[in-house]
Amino acid sequence: MNAGIYNPVACYDPKKAVEKARLDERYKSLVFLWFEWKKLDHEYSAASLRVHKRIETVLSTIHHEHLNLGNAHGFLEAYRMLGYSDGTVKRDLNDIVACVNYWCKLGKVAHNPYPAIKSQLTPKKHNNKGRFTANERAIIIQSLGVNAYRDLVQFLFMTGLRPEEAIPLTWGDINFKKGLMQINKTYSKGDLRHNTKQGKKGKIVHRAYRLDKSQTDFLLRPSWEESALNEIDNALVFPSPKGTYINWGNFNKRIWKPLLTDLVALNKIRKYLKPYCMRHTAITNMIKRGDRINVIAAQVGTSIEMITKTYLISNDWWIDDDTGLDLSSYSDYISEYSK
Repeated sequence: MNAGIYNPVACYDPKKAVEKARLDERYKSLVFLWFEWKKLDHEYSAASLRVHKRIETVLSTIHHEHLNLGNAHGFLEAYRMLGYSDGTVKRDLNDIVACVNYWCKLGKVAHNPYPAIKSQLTPKKHNNKGRFTANERAIIIQSLGVNAYRDLVQFLFMTGLRPEEAIPLTWGDINFKKGLMQINKTYSKGDLRHNTKQGKKGKIVHRAYRLDKSQTDFLLRPSWEESALNEIDNALVFPSPKGTYINWGNFNKRIWKPLLTDLVALNKIRKYLKPYCMRHTAITNMIKRGDRINVIAAQVGTSIEMITKTYLISNDWWIDDDTGLDLSSYSDYISEYSK
């Protein structure tokens, strides 16, 4: 090779070319990308680890031709053939998309094909919108009998807390002298996080909930008074019958769903609603009694915009209300967020 003149043929190394081609081919395999991604230093919740275990079971089951990035549609059909619902597939695809995006950013993969196939999924819609009337709420609480689940349900109806926020509450989180309850952790699917839903990775978000008289009286009733006043830090306010965290999934499946299905059949309540609708009911009641929107949002841990758009602007939210509701005091919020 003459000095100063680049000769690509002279510089060509066939061994390196073969090795590069082999590596390039490996980066077309979802299996390779996934397990290399998992080697990185991530912090996963218990729920995420369960999802990953399912994904890895699928990767070991599906034929290798469907695991090539160029055959994303075949991958989706093979996933469905294993009997998973579209809701489950969509949840799993969130992590698969994150994995492939990582390699795209490094330049190892030219295109991530998996976001496109998510549009083909049609997860079952959950009836998570609606509210219970005061009479329905009383019937549900009474029908639960006397147990830890009844106490928790009644408290959720009163406060509008998310179930995962109320389940890990301890007596040490409640200051009766100041009338404040600290919402500083969540418990869901076996995973205890010292953060709230508003908190993200690297950002801890706690909030203080101001208790009204009815909520304080409920917590200070005679059967609980000793634990409440002594504020035993680690004692759960709503322990399961075994004294541990309540398993909300089991409660929903084994108690809530059968109970409300029966109550609907007996015409004691209008329709079946998910447990999350206890939160909708509580927020609705706060609006009905005239609480300020910014106060409601701060109490339940959401935004003013969400409160306004969900409960004030929706045309059918109050359609069955027979209390002579007057929303005129919220007209400024309705006007602002209706644009």
